Amino acid sequence: MSFTHQVRVYWEDTDAGGIVFYANYLKYFERARTEWLRSLGIGQQALKSDLGCMFVVSETHVKYLLPAVLDDILDIETVITEKGRTSLTLEQKAYRSLNPVSTQIPGTDTYNSVNVGVTPAPSEQVSRELLCSGTIRIGWINIQSARPARIPSFIQEIL
Repeated sequence: MSFTHQVRVYWEDTDAGGIVFYANYLKYFERARTEWLRSLGIGQQALKSDLGCMFVVSETHVKYLLPAVLDDILDIETVITEKGRTSLTLEQKAYRSLNPVSTQIPGTDTYNSVNVGVTPAPSEQVSRELLCSGTIRIGWINIQSARPARIPSFIQEIL
């Protein structure tokens, strides 16, 4: 099962060189994991308040391949690669679409080719490039003890 969440690169995401600051990919990955769980009907705040447990990141390994820049639309993919009793290992990847759409710059006669959040028809070939990939391990912990706990069976079944 694969889940994709789109994010746009804003000024605040870039560094002095005009590219996405490396730590922001971890933020993008976090957002995608949260939206993935929401899409499955799993609200993290509800888990915390109702069960007294939550998912926490316990390990990351990230490889940076190409830079993302201002106004890029990134597809952040999330796939479970390993399910354990107390943790999950996820592979997450950030892609940039190479199918720019020409849009008019407001108040001008100028057109700019930018990546926008257009979902292509199933028959269209999507061209994109891998910018960053990561392996993220998340553990299920009891909030009070801060110790690992068994992931509830209803969550295991959903996943």
